[in-house]
Amino acid sequence: MKPVIEVAVNSAIEVLKDNSMYLKTVGNNFTLPEGLIDLLKKHKIDYQLSEHDDFPDVTLFCEFGHYKKDNFQVEYTFELHFSKLAKVYKYLFGFEVQNYDEDESSGGVLDGSGEMPYTKTQYSFKENLDDMLLQSGFVKLSLRDYEEVLLDVNFNSDNLKFFNEQPNVDLLFFNDLRRLYSEIK
Repeated sequence: MKPVIEVAVNSAIEVLKDNSMYLKTVGNNFTLPEGLIDLLKKHKIDYQLSEHDDFPDVTLFCEFGHYKKDNFQVEYTFELHFSKLAKVYKYLFGFEVQNYDEDESSGGVLDGSGEMPYTKTQYSFKENLDDMLLQSGFVKLSLRDYEEVLLDVNFNSDNLKFFNEQPNVDLLFFNDLRRLYSEIK
């Protein structure tokens, strides 16, 4: 684990262990990084903010436009996730394509998502976003980072089993582990 992420993980675990501190931390309104809304406007991106007062994940759902030529149509999306437990973020670029195959079983839509942009416009936005968030003190979590299993913490649960009975970095920062685990040591 990268040292800067390890520091954020340890800090988040300490908050999680103290129920009143956890509730206060996730109950606070999240302040979007300075310049983010201007960046979204500059790239003409429509967005919707999703934040809950009992959950550490704050998500911006963004529409990145579409492309249509003849019978081909694709919609591009982007999800930007911030954690209230530490100055970390992750994102996913997505797409949806209409499936006109008569033998399809996907409900008429093929979709996918990943860390890498699908268009040059998305790439330009990603570069600007990463620079801006780095300057604001945020740490980007890559897929490899947020799938890393937390091995040094004892999580006990009677009703859930995870890989090695341990959650990963993603679950720590972006989910309510208090609801998943009965005891955190």
